[in-house]
Amino acid sequence: MSEASHPFGSVVMPAELKALYQQLDGIFGIPKTALNAQEQAREKQISESIEKIMEASKKGELSLHQERELSKQYDALDKLYGVRSYESLNASEKKQVNDIYQKIEAYYEQHPEARFDDSISFDTLDLTSLSNDMDTITSFDFPAELAG
Repeated sequence: MSEASHPFGSVVMPAELKALYQQLDGIFGIPKTALNAQEQAREKQISESIEKIMEASKKGELSLHQERELSKQYDALDKLYGVRSYESLNASEKKQVNDIYQKIEAYYEQHPEARFDDSISFDTLDLTSLSNDMDTITSFDFPAELAG
């Protein structure tokens, strides 16, 4: 971890760890952040199909056909945005992903301080930006050690 100070909420990632995450990006794809007009129209169509299926689920559980259609629509969205799911990877790619995740976990085991940004303290967080509905936060939402 770098000794230099950095802005609140920033992440300083060691090169070794960054390289592992970049390998994952290479396998799963890096999501597009902007779609052209044709892609936007397709995205709208897919989203509407998903919404119709989800509306049907409010009336009860989805049928097997609906579940398959929902999965198909989500896959179409992933494809549109350039993202692949773990399930869509071939056996070799899955092994590669699993190996990368093991390396990432091993890195964190060897460098536990890398899991969190040391410059962030829960004692100095400004909670005034939270919703006015603070009374709706329960012990399940807010860890006891932070509640004070």
